[in-house]
Amino acid sequence: MSPEKCSYIFYSGNPSKNNRLSLKLFGKQIPYTDSPVFLGIKFDQSLCFNSQVEFIRSRCHDRVNLIKILSHRSWKLNKKTLIGVNFNALIGSIMDYSFFILSRVSQTNIQKLQVIQNTCFKSIYQLPYDTPSIQLSGLLEDQKVDRVESRLRILLKKYIKKSLICINTLITSLIQDYIDVFVESSRSSELKTIPCKVSNELFQWTTVFL
Repeated sequence: MSPEKCSYIFYSGNPSKNNRLSLKLFGKQIPYTDSPVFLGIKFDQSLCFNSQVEFIRSRCHDRVNLIKILSHRSWKLNKKTLIGVNFNALIGSIMDYSFFILSRVSQTNIQKLQVIQNTCFKSIYQLPYDTPSIQLSGLLEDQKVDRVESRLRILLKKYIKKSLICINTLITSLIQDYIDVFVESSRSSELKTIPCKVSNELFQWTTVFL
């Protein structure tokens, strides 16, 4: 482990508080950062994953341009290839990796990711830049392609269900806490956690697996 490759962030309910610590590793100072990266995910102090959304957009930028090039008629690629191979591999894989941020990101950020998908499908189907979103939604439905938010929700459900089946103690304890505090408790809370997006299914799954 190298101090130069490490960083830290401090989470506090008081953002005005001095959050700098003197952390050392092998006698060297570990630097502070507002957006540390862990396993390819960028965190931020608000845990809203704004930095991760911008990171996704930056990674997708060149890939979107590549899809535009490959969608040109001169390449003679059919739509199935462009969607199944190019879009899913180049763009979809990047978004899928961040499925768990769904419970924390704003609708504004979800829409930013949706714009990327819309841009790709406009290129694939040679549609005008100002094509209405409702027309694109119909196109995605016809091609059995999930919109970004729906896709992330599906992946989140699969992950939680598999965690329950395999008895992933980190996830099962989180779910149990969610049920105890945010569902069965008489007090309400606006705090968003990962299980919030699949709360309806949780009761069915926990009855079977917990």
